[in-house]
Amino acid sequence: PQETFCFEAADLEALRAAGLGPVILNAEHFPLVERHRIRPLKRLFMGLFGKPRARMARAWAWDATTWTGATCLPVLPFEPTTPELAGVVERSLVDAPIALRSPASEVFVLPRTGFDAPSPEDGARGERQ
Repeated sequence: PQETFCFEAADLEALRAAGLGPVILNAEHFPLVERHRIRPLKRLFMGLFGKPRARMARAWAWDATTWTGATCLPVLPFEPTTPELAGVVERSLVDAPIALRSPASEVFVLPRTGFDAPSPEDGARGERQ
């Protein structure tokens, strides 16, 4: 049996009246073991708000003002995409490790040397001139 996601229209209308604008789904905020949740959430948001207003490689943004009026939508199962993740996904997030592996960010690029390493402009000793 397919599950459905239902809510009261007044709840979303109250959020919109309070200023809810963009609704963003960014895959970079999902650890790799949770990536199977992205596709069902994307389909859910498309059912609520139509096509995304903005897209990047792993992020989508919808405008809450384009709400389709739907208050009950079918939900794809949140099942792991690979068999080896099945055992990991069965655990609750409470039991999951604190530092889960995430995909490399396409938005935030950090130098491999870290923030405290001297930059080329600092000279050989790392002191600002």
